[in-house]
Amino acid sequence: MIKKNGQLIITTPNIQNVKSKLQFLFKSEFHWFQENEFGNKGSRHIHPLYLGEIIFLLEKYNFKIDKITENRTSGYTLYYTDKDNLFKKFNYAVLNFFSDMSYRILSVFMFPKNRSLLLGDILIIKATKK
Repeated sequence: MIKKNGQLIITTPNIQNVKSKLQFLFKSEFHWFQENEFGNKGSRHIHPLYLGEIIFLLEKYNFKIDKITENRTSGYTLYYTDKDNLFKKFNYAVLNFFSDMSYRILSVFMFPKNRSLLLGDILIIKATKK
């Protein structure tokens, strides 16, 4: 339970950024919700949440949203561990390149308040209990 004026900080994968949307378009799965580059399914997230859903829940339970930001831009580190995964890793690298290029192109047309949704890999929401 959070008392009145208590602080709540939520971090969640940003499924609304360019990289995640492109991955969903081409692979039918969001970034952070697929098996990782080593074939491990245990470390992925279970249920994606849109920012609108989080805002709705926070307001429903009497929280005032103080700030919405992101941790960093989307990125991908390419590790070559074996030949079988080389093609898969190449696909991730290409996807990352095009999502970064798309962001640079789209950011010209976006309002600054949408920067976190378009750019951030992880959303960080700070809220206060009313």
